[in-house]
Amino acid sequence: WVVGDVLSPGYASLPGERKREPVENNPGLVNIPSIPLAWRDAQRLLQALKGHGQKITDIKAIGGVPDVEWWTGDSGSPTVHLMNHQDEREREGIYNVLGRITGVEQAEKSIIVGNHRDAWCFGGADPGSGTAVMLEVVRIFGELTTAGWRPRRTIEFASWDGEEYNMIGSTEHVENRIQDLRRDAFAYLNVDVAVSGTDFKAEGPIFVTALKSVLDRVKDPQDGNRTFRQIWEDNKTTMTGLGSGSDYVAFLDLAGTSSVDIGFDGPPYPYHSCYDNFDWMNLFGDPGFQYHKALAQIWALLILDMADRPILPFDMNVYAQEVAKYVDELEKYIKTKPTKSSSPLINLSSLKSAADNFVISAKRFEDWGVAWETTVRESGGFEPNTLAQQRIAHNTKMAEFETNLLDVDGG
Repeated sequence: WVVGDVLSPGYASLPGERKREPVENNPGLVNIPSIPLAWRDAQRLLQALKGHGQKITDIKAIGGVPDVEWWTGDSGSPTVHLMNHQDEREREGIYNVLGRITGVEQAEKSIIVGNHRDAWCFGGADPGSGTAVMLEVVRIFGELTTAGWRPRRTIEFASWDGEEYNMIGSTEHVENRIQDLRRDAFAYLNVDVAVSGTDFKAEGPIFVTALKSVLDRVKDPQDGNRTFRQIWEDNKTTMTGLGSGSDYVAFLDLAGTSSVDIGFDGPPYPYHSCYDNFDWMNLFGDPGFQYHKALAQIWALLILDMADRPILPFDMNVYAQEVAKYVDELEKYIKTKPTKSSSPLINLSSLKSAADNFVISAKRFEDWGVAWETTVRESGGFEPNTLAQQRIAHNTKMAEFETNLLDVDGG
């Protein structure tokens, strides 16, 4: 799998870019054409096979197409003539819309906020709900800047194009700024589907403490007596790792930018179809749009905390514990596999030792932040210049942590 423009793997696809990979036999492109088939068309094809070959009667999953029998077909089966006529153009322009609020302490360091706006059809939930929420968040920050406020760190807003086509917009942006992002991007906060239900979900464990702090300040529209943090803890919800299904992919996997994806989830909805529209959202997804409002509050508060807190609110302890947990689970899994000797299939002692050391180091690292808060509080809120420089270096180490996990040299 090649993320982004498959004809420009590893470098940005820009107007005038002439270094292009060929379309023919490109490993990033499929060579077997496929198209969704309506059941009424499938019915005619299956009916035409009746009497050819052997009848199949022991199929467990035969679908719901009416008035058909299942036959294997034979050399005398009817032939379908398929013409695959496509309007193919190697280049089609897409446009990312970008904005920024420059920070006052570390202007070069940025918190990046993103959502894609392209959809397979009407996109009521995917991505329209996220786009609507981001526009409201941008409006809020616009009013703050009008009133004279400036963040400690730069905030960048991005409306991505071409996400449904292999996350092209965000990936090409990252590839075009790869060195800058590896050096200066502190965090990427993504919302794709903002609302398709009422269950808050988040991915990206390093943000768990910051997110819980935010959730403690926003109440559930359906249960005004409980905050989202109370619901989160009552349900014993945990933050999972990020997958590969939205615009955080290039930021996390190519630039090494610590990333989080948030939104309200629910039962299955008409995903990637024309039934995912405003009427569905208004009647079923979020009547009254109260969860859109709630996510705007959560997202805006998270942006504020990431951009304005003196110490970047990453939880290195949780990250280290998740790594150690993964190693333990891997070790248990290996023990279930049969071997020809009494020795385990793979010796994980060095990996386990590294994970244990990581937990100890993360605790020591977090202790510095606690000591900083104590020192500043005891001095009446005054931070000496030397301590400020140490704090800035501390933040930079946190921001570079996941970047340093990248295997940049391909080793």
